[in-house]
Amino acid sequence: MRFFAYKVRAAAQAQTQKSEINYISKPEPKLNGQIYSDGITTKIWWIDGGLARWIVDEATYHGVFGGSPNKILYPSVVNITEGANVADGTELIRGDQDTAPIYLVNQGTKRFIPTEAIKSKYQLFGNVHTVAQSVVSNYPDGPIFT
Repeated sequence: MRFFAYKVRAAAQAQTQKSEINYISKPEPKLNGQIYSDGITTKIWWIDGGLARWIVDEATYHGVFGGSPNKILYPSVVNITEGANVADGTELIRGDQDTAPIYLVNQGTKRFIPTEAIKSKYQLFGNVHTVAQSVVSNYPDGPIFT
């Protein structure tokens, strides 16, 4: 009987270890720009820099990504390393000069979006707000979208 109990316990431990291995999160840069829901919670995730970034509310979701971004049901999003949230107040801005570039402003920094193709890749289809150039200049630079 002891031998049987030992085998059952060893099998349970092996299964637990196997399950833990399956749920180790990792960055997924090949998914940059994708928007996912896990199908279990109401959370919506945007992949940026290989990290899953939770979009904190509906207003931010539509304000940054537009009226109907391409959201995919992807339960494995929980296996992607979690990054900083796409915070309330995140927006797309540009200065009031004629050819001012577009930036994503999030959590106190601005990130330059160098081309329309990159803007499209990251699904940044929301309204771009024109602000005084001095406002744009006041934000520190974050990483450039690539």
